[in-house]
Amino acid sequence: MLRKWITPLTAGIFVLMGITGLLMFFNVKIELVTRAHEWLSPLFVAVVLAHVWLNWGAMKAHLKRPLGRGIVIAFALLTLAALVLPIGNKGSGGGAAGLARALEPSLAHAQVRLLAELAQIEPAEAIRRLEAVGLKGIADSSRLDQATREGKVNSRTALVALFGVGGPKVRSPLR
Repeated sequence: MLRKWITPLTAGIFVLMGITGLLMFFNVKIELVTRAHEWLSPLFVAVVLAHVWLNWGAMKAHLKRPLGRGIVIAFALLTLAALVLPIGNKGSGGGAAGLARALEPSLAHAQVRLLAELAQIEPAEAIRRLEAVGLKGIADSSRLDQATREGKVNSRTALVALFGVGGPKVRSPLR
């Protein structure tokens, strides 16, 4: 009974995920396309896992062959690389740099004292690091976005100075 449903579901959701993925790849901005792709991806994974489970005998036969095993290993490595390598310029990419890019908009609105706490440095050290990249008149209660706007310094530059992620570290006069 389950097999009667799983194969058509696998095919149907594959078509949906494939088409919505292609539209997103070509930067077609339709809200429903993005939402459908993102929200139905867990269903796609579940249906594919059920399909693999129901067809485990055939799957084992494929994995015994070098080509089948090589393809599965290649995609597993690509998936791992996508999760950990800090590549891309849209805040995508993994690792510490990718995380920093993803958090940048939120961090840019925080006060210097909170950013210092997150960076595990004293507020005075945070102020010194921000001054080293050209920001002046910083207090621990200053919001980073206001300070960078007034000082005409990119918020990413300021965050790199504070956290030392994704760029050159700023030398502190105390080190």
